[in-house]
Amino acid sequence: MADQSFLLASDMDGTVIPMEETAQRATELASFKGAIEADPTVGLAYVTGRDLPLAQKGIEQHRLPAPDYLVCDVGTSVYQATPEGFREDPDYVQLMREAREGLDVREVHEELAHLPHLLLQAEEKQTESKLSYYVKDGWDHAGAVEAVEGVLDGLGGGIQVVYSVGAPHGTGLVDLLPEGVAKDFALRYLHGKTGVDEASVVYAGDSGNDL
Repeated sequence: MADQSFLLASDMDGTVIPMEETAQRATELASFKGAIEADPTVGLAYVTGRDLPLAQKGIEQHRLPAPDYLVCDVGTSVYQATPEGFREDPDYVQLMREAREGLDVREVHEELAHLPHLLLQAEEKQTESKLSYYVKDGWDHAGAVEAVEGVLDGLGGGIQVVYSVGAPHGTGLVDLLPEGVAKDFALRYLHGKTGVDEASVVYAGDSGNDL
């Protein structure tokens, strides 16, 4: 991205991927793709809670413009586009190891097993730096987060709770991440890596973990 002077970073679900399929959304997506492909000075990154295979599926399914970077797993993994495909950024992998201080966040699951409002997501959704749950129907997000934070406070570890809403059904999502690491952390990393001026970085999103 040495010749790119702008960076557009965007969430996927509910932002560039529409909540509902309509003719207007299709027109907007086509316009977005055309604008990105017409301007080589704009670098593009998708910043998502999806893992890499699911992010790639979303790009293909909705015919999104190809990104220069993919930030996946709620900011805990960064991939760069290469002619051979997306390559995980080794420097960012090391940053995540340092942020975890050697802790595998999946080890916390047993400590949360007694909370009735959490439903563990599938194994492929979990990584060393991200533990992910669904919030069961009937529980508000504030109560869910407060309960998890209460358990984490007792453990004394460097783990934070991030709440978001999953598309398209509005399911509550709770992610446990290394303290200080989320989508904003990854975006700051890309800002430094690309050398794009801060005033020329734009972020778009629609949910709690985009704030």
